[in-house]
Amino acid sequence: MIIPDPTEISRSRAERLADQYIDENTCMECGKNVDYELLCPSPIGEGPAICIECLGFDPFAEPQ
Repeated sequence: MIIPDPTEISRSRAERLADQYIDENTCMECGKNVDYELLCPSPIGEGPAICIECLGFDPFAEPQ
């Protein structure tokens, strides 16, 4: 089994989402407008701006 290169995955995702940019407060994955700074999951820092929910974090989860 071949393990995909994370930078290639990130680059293809960024290319797919590049034309979906609206503004600095709108998630490029789900389109939700948020009141915090969006995050870039790319290891090289050139990926899309995504909200924490799309990255898999639950902002209302109880700390463990």
